[in-house]
Amino acid sequence: MKKGALGKELIWNLIGQFAYLFGLWLITVFTTKFISVEAQGVLTLALVASNIAMSFGNYYLRLRYAADVNNEHSDSDYVISRFILTGISFLICFGYCLALQYSWSIIAAIMIYYVYKGTELVSDIYQGVLQKHSKLYLGGITLTIKGLFSVGIFAAIAVLTKSLIWSLIGLSLVGIAMALVDIFVAKKAVGFRIQWRAYSWKTLKSVLISCFPLFVLLLLSNVLPSLPRIFFEKIYDTEQLGYYSSIANIAVLIQTVASAVMLPLVPRFAKLHEQKEKAGFLKFTGLVVFVAIAFCSAVFLGVVWLGDWALKLVYGDIIMPYAYVFKGAIIATSFTAMVTVVTQILGAMGKRKETMIAAALGLAICAAISYPMCQGLYMDGMSYALVIAEGVEVALCLVLIVVLENKNCRVSNENPESQE
Repeated sequence: MKKGALGKELIWNLIGQFAYLFGLWLITVFTTKFISVEAQGVLTLALVASNIAMSFGNYYLRLRYAADVNNEHSDSDYVISRFILTGISFLICFGYCLALQYSWSIIAAIMIYYVYKGTELVSDIYQGVLQKHSKLYLGGITLTIKGLFSVGIFAAIAVLTKSLIWSLIGLSLVGIAMALVDIFVAKKAVGFRIQWRAYSWKTLKSVLISCFPLFVLLLLSNVLPSLPRIFFEKIYDTEQLGYYSSIANIAVLIQTVASAVMLPLVPRFAKLHEQKEKAGFLKFTGLVVFVAIAFCSAVFLGVVWLGDWALKLVYGDIIMPYAYVFKGAIIATSFTAMVTVVTQILGAMGKRKETMIAAALGLAICAAISYPMCQGLYMDGMSYALVIAEGVEVALCLVLIVVLENKNCRVSNENPESQE
């Protein structure tokens, strides 16, 4: 891909991802302002359940698809596999709700919200088709439209009905409509058609096996940020969780930028690694990590300077007794963003086992410290449990990136005939 084309892909994907996730954040704001703080707590439970269930629906298929420079599987194989996995993820989401013994009203809210997130999985893989054909900018445009309509419909229904359920139903209808738009765009822009007859259970098995290490990584990565909130809700209640989430969800925009920037860069990392261009790979890695750290630092300084003013402007005086958690939430989300950066670099290198080990270590640390930290530090416990666990994971991943890339090039030099 030419640099100009990569820049266009990067910019439009960033705009789309920002518009979409900024819209999701505004939805949390409108839930608090137009419905109730308790409704925000229920929405937070829906976000947690969705993140876990989406791990199964996502299965890191998109990253594997983007890094599949040798076309081990066809476009159609990835799309059909995503449809099947999305269906399975709905059952997993429902089973998760039953396992945690939520009330039926909470389960209804979670499952309706998951319809919206399920359509996100469909749109995501079709945007992967566009990316494969260097037309990801079209996906960025449709994602921008989806973000705008999602906010508008949700806010309008929330104001009129004061009901979280009806607002989520409207949100889900927007998701269904935009998934159909993404399917249409992929069909018209690149002529994509699903090849049902060429697909078999053997194909699904092959795709699942090739993506399994990445799936385990995704599951660990999604569960880890959710653990402190699960523990907190069990110790306290959904209303207290709602206050924290109203503030912390603003910080999710940092992670949005990290994900949006990294996805178009994965093929470049994969190509540099495959061509054993050690200097170029490590230089590019250093540049991406430096930019990520600089961006997170700038956001933190902005919160120190304007954080309280921004919270009061958005939520009013009701949120100010909890404003102290904002700085910790920004730091925690910055580490989550860094996890996204380093794990996707390792994923592009094909180092799935090593990435899983780092993620498992982070999850184990988080599981061990979340409960006592939530008890001892109250809301700040959720943030700093993530900082410690993900800090260890990021450090280990950075070491692995350098060591494994050096090893990759050393093996190449020892076996020059392998490059012929």
